[in-house]
Amino acid sequence: MEEPGFVSQKMIWGIIIVFLLIYIAPLGVRPMLTPDEFRYGEIPREMIASGDWIVPKLNGFRYFEKPIFGYWLNAVSILIFGENAFGVRLPVAICTGLTAWLIWFMVRQIRHDEQLALLSAAVFLTSGLVFGVGTFAVLDAQVNLFITASMVFFLKASEIRKFNTPQILWLILFGISCGLAFLTKGFLSFVVPGLAIFSYLAWQKRWREIFILPWIPLAAAILVILPWAIAVHLKEPDYWRYFIVVEHWERFLGKNDSQHPEPFWFYIPIFLAGSLPWALMLPAAFYLCRKKLVEIFRDRLFLFSFCSVVFPFLFFSACSGKLGTYVLPCFPGWSILTAWLLLEMLKNPNGERYCNIHNRILAALLIVGALGFVTFQLLAESGFFRGVYDYSEKAIWLTAVAGGLISALFLVFSVNSKTISQRLSWIFLFAALPLAMSMLAAPGRFFEGKAQGVVLEKYTDAIPKDAIVVSHPNMVHAACWVFKRNDIILYGSSNEMRYGLEYPDSRHRLINDTELHKLIKNTPEGKLVFMMRGDFRERIPAAPYEIYKHNLMIARY
Repeated sequence: MEEPGFVSQKMIWGIIIVFLLIYIAPLGVRPMLTPDEFRYGEIPREMIASGDWIVPKLNGFRYFEKPIFGYWLNAVSILIFGENAFGVRLPVAICTGLTAWLIWFMVRQIRHDEQLALLSAAVFLTSGLVFGVGTFAVLDAQVNLFITASMVFFLKASEIRKFNTPQILWLILFGISCGLAFLTKGFLSFVVPGLAIFSYLAWQKRWREIFILPWIPLAAAILVILPWAIAVHLKEPDYWRYFIVVEHWERFLGKNDSQHPEPFWFYIPIFLAGSLPWALMLPAAFYLCRKKLVEIFRDRLFLFSFCSVVFPFLFFSACSGKLGTYVLPCFPGWSILTAWLLLEMLKNPNGERYCNIHNRILAALLIVGALGFVTFQLLAESGFFRGVYDYSEKAIWLTAVAGGLISALFLVFSVNSKTISQRLSWIFLFAALPLAMSMLAAPGRFFEGKAQGVVLEKYTDAIPKDAIVVSHPNMVHAACWVFKRNDIILYGSSNEMRYGLEYPDSRHRLINDTELHKLIKNTPEGKLVFMMRGDFRERIPAAPYEIYKHNLMIARY
């Protein structure tokens, strides 16, 4: 039975305000990091500059790793907010917020439990991996939104056992969401919902619906995908061969050495760490609610959430190519199950006692950790060793310490709370504050060599606009973004731009040591700029004008 007064405008506005404070407000504080954030900013920037919104290109090279829709979203944001970190990151934050809204909508519509709906959304927004991806300019948050939307709309359609207009409309929305997910990241948009939906229906022995329900969504998805699919094929006939064979088939089988091969168990620690801090409460919740776990397989919402976590997770684990962000689509279902377990634990007679013990211990650890860190940092500033923060960052690390102590205070308040709603509200704030601190109080050394744009922007005046720019691949993303160039010559290796360099109109833009020396010799003085991360002085000729800062080298010949 829901606790009276739990659901209120204050609760809803509280979650919205926390979302705005920890997701939206700090987006422009942290510098852009290479290579991902510059890549997903530069491709849309080149779209805008060239007027070609069909073929994705990076540094002028054909770049066929992803379809187009994620780049379109970033391009629209850049057009509105400018070529900056806020403009590049805003789409991922908005998509994360919309995913949380979909979770709330699904729980509220299917189970009619406002308390569980709000807590599920709160757990999702304050899970470590969700926040990390939701404030970092990659495409996983966007595709997670569309995959979650597809599963929500399917579940709504499946609840209508009669084939009628409302069911058709929900199925069309399901298909549109799948189509947008495909246009963002490819066939994953069909695999993840497909695994969850098939296992959900099969578990309930609804075999007839397995063969009936997919056709309307499939038609809607094809109609969404087809216009761009045809357009890109007409402009680049090899796009679909590369995208299907290399980016999907070879990645799944592990034939492509560049696609991050990892062992089967790789995602287990990633998922556990990404579930923090809520995962800390789950052992006690599982123990206290162990007799109620069978409800997961009796309740439609919980069963579907279970299927949307377990079977996609196993699929991602079976794939040879792995990145930690790939399991993000498992988190909406995980958030619902976690929220339910926490509520059931707090309704248990022993649940309050376990929760209080847990929060007291965690608060004590935070206080001890904060004091220990202060001691460590003061000793570092006295010259005994290098600290986490530099001498000039005292205000930043004091802010981090204050954040840790306030988080501990939130846990203390939760212990003294009289109602479930108050207790969970304080725990929600405890979970949110460290995430905000990770954006506002990160040490500068964390960005050394990665925040390349900060260094390059200081020397834009020293780089002639008509200069030939040569860059190692480890700096080319930032160089393109900062100098607004799409004609930078690559030095040494091609890395992710290997495919684009196979075309006759691009092959000349990859040079080796001998070709670099020849280019330096034949280029007028002051008209050639070379840059790379790391010091390779034994291979690079000395230049009249050189900069070496934060492990980045810039030379003008």
